[in-house]
Amino acid sequence: MQNNTQKQDFYEIYDYYSQPLLEKKSVQISLFSLATIIIVGAVFLYVFFKRRRRPLTDWEIALLALGNLKLEKCVSKNDFKIFYFKITEIFKKYLEKRYGWEVENKTDEELIILLEKQNFHKELLAQVQKILAGALWIKFANQEALKIQAEADLRTIISIIDQTKKIEKS
Repeated sequence: MQNNTQKQDFYEIYDYYSQPLLEKKSVQISLFSLATIIIVGAVFLYVFFKRRRRPLTDWEIALLALGNLKLEKCVSKNDFKIFYFKITEIFKKYLEKRYGWEVENKTDEELIILLEKQNFHKELLAQVQKILAGALWIKFANQEALKIQAEADLRTIISIIDQTKKIEKS
């Protein structure tokens, strides 16, 4: 008799009992299927975009690095020295990758001598000499002249890279 009372009491407190949503078999199967679809889709997209992306060329890498240089941040002569150091470093890396010449460890004068030996285009060589000499006259120029010259040298180095890149065959 006592057992019947307990059952009655349970039903008197609660009108009905339903199974929680996450314990239902159909909901569990649906969530598992959805998770599987999401994972397979993510793997597919990763593989698809990874294969589709082509490696950057030597000149694209150099142009991106030059594009990341900010002349606006150059406010002192020391900033301009760093700017010219970065320009020459990027240009030397480009020459090394593009032509296979070991130039990263060379001084500016040694670079000019190497370019002359390699029969580098005369007009471009003159422009390179002018840019490399830019770091020397930083000591004597005023701030406005430095900024103007640095902008011109940046455009010139970009132009040199554009003129020396390989023509891609489609």
